[in-house]
Parts: sequence; structure tokens; C-alpha cells
Amino acid sequence: MNPNDSEVERLIASFEEIVYQAIKAAIEQTRQEIDTATLAEAIASGDDKAIADALDIAAVNLQHKATDGLSEPFATFFDTVAIIAATVLGFTTYTPGRDAEVVRDNLRYRIAKSLWELHTEIATRISNIDIPAREIAARITQLVGLSAAQQKSLDTFVRILDRAATKGKARLSPAQLRRLNASQRSTLRKALASELSPEDTARLVEQQRGTMQKHRVRVIARATAHQAFNTAQQSTWEALNALGLIDGYRRFWIHAGDERVRTTHRAVPGLNSAGVGLQQPFLTPLGPCHMPPLEIGCRCRVELRRATE
Repeated sequence: MNPNDSEVERLIASFEEIVYQAIKAAIEQTRQEIDTATLAEAIASGDDKAIADALDIAAVNLQHKATDGLSEPFATFFDTVAIIAATVLGFTTYTPGRDAEVVRDNLRYRIAKSLWELHTEIATRISNIDIPAREIAARITQLVGLSAAQQKSLDTFVRILDRAATKGKARLSPAQLRRLNASQRSTLRKALASELSPEDTARLVEQQRGTMQKHRVRVIARATAHQAFNTAQQSTWEALNALGLIDGYRRFWIHAGDERVRTTHRAVPGLNSAGVGLQQPFLTPLGPCHMPPLEIGCRCRVELRRATE
């Protein structure tokens, strides 16, 4: 399959947007459905088990919503890629089988499960802040959909704003600066130069949360789209190989071919110039890799060619 084919690029980009919207909706629905009253009651009473139970329920809900929301798009995308992959090889009547469904669903479940990273340490720290339990519960729900690193960063951001609101202007310590990104540092410096109302603080926190979530979901969606493409293509080749239809073919690593390609990714084709077998991993500077993605943000793909081509 031609890695420069604009139709394929559009297909991946379209699927990325579908995944993005599905994950975003799952996160927002989960946040809205968390029983903050029950969570606040557990926090007020210091019932760690009840707090953990409430968060476990939210985790399960998020995974189910993401899994269900991605079900139909995944099925359609996998079928489309399978047909394209088979057609390029000259097989116009190929229909994905049960094995393809298993591979597709396993990938979908892994993506959904990876969304929940509510960091226990951060939740515990928030629970110990001397503010009303209901406000603590609301702050914990803000963490849903963020990575553990983002949660720590947002927690630091909120604590600085809290201190500024209660004790006046606050200075950013070197340790705090390390936990904040450039946007947060800039926002805080501007905010701390004047008095902050509770409404100002809430607005700034929500803006940061929304920006972080958007970035993380976009990264996940982009990685998912490329991984799903490569996985669907590979499962199609394996099915055709099991039927003895593609003997003599080898896999070749293809990078995106632009200035954004990392040195480690650009090196892979040269390390495997003769191609590799269908089940053989590629040699890479980062170790053996069966198929892309090699790292987060990887846009590499794989082609199947006759060994003599």
C-alpha cells in the first residue's frame, strides 16, 4: 500500500477525528455522571474504601463508554483498511474473518482502558486540603481524562491559585515551576499580578483542564488511528498468508518522509533494507518492533512487497 496515497491519509485523519470525538464524549459523560454527593460524603467521613469504590465505578463507566463509542467506528475502519490492503495485492473479494474481529476488539479495549489514570496520590492529596468536601469531590472529577503527569501539574496549578487567593500574591518556587508547563507558568504570572476572585480561579482552572484534556485526547486519537491502520493491515496479510496466497512477500518499513520524522524512525528502513517476514520484527535503534508505532506520535507504516521487487 502506497504510504503517500492521499486517500489513505484522509482515511486515517477521518478516523482520528471520530476517535477524538468518541473519547472526548466518554470523558465528559463520565465526569458528569460521577456521584459527587456520595464522593463528598465519603471524603468528609474519611472513608477511603468508599472513595476508592466511587472512583472505581467512574473508571469502569469511562472504559465502557469509550469501548461502546468506538465499537462501530472501529468495525467500519478495520473492514475498510482490510479491503484496501487486499485489493492492492489483487484480491477483490476478501472479507475480514473472525480473527480480524478479535484483533480489532482487543485493540479497542486496550485504548479504552488506558484512558483511566486517576492518580491515587493526587486524589489523596486533594482530599487532605482544608476545603469543603463537596469542593474536593469536584476537584477530583476534574482529573478524569488526564494523565498522571497532567494531574500533578493541574494540582500544583490549583494549589498556587488557592494560596494566592487566601494569602495574597504567591511566588513560584523552582520545584513548582518544574511541575508546570510553559502555558501554566505564563498564566499564573499574569494571574498573580492582580487580585483573584473565586470565579477567576475557577475559570483559570477549567481552562487549563480543558487544554490538557484536549491535548491528551488528540494524542491518543492520532496514535489510535495509526495503530488501528497498521493492525488492520497486518491482520489482513496474516489471513491471506494462512490461505497460502502471499508466499514470497516481505514487509518493508516506511516512514512519513518529511522534516518531522525522528532520526530513530528514519533509520529503520536502512536497517531492514531486504524487508522482514510477516511475523518477523523489524530491527530499530530502539530495539525490535513488530510494526509501528515505534514511539508516541509515530506516523510510520508498513508495505508488503514481493521479495524480488
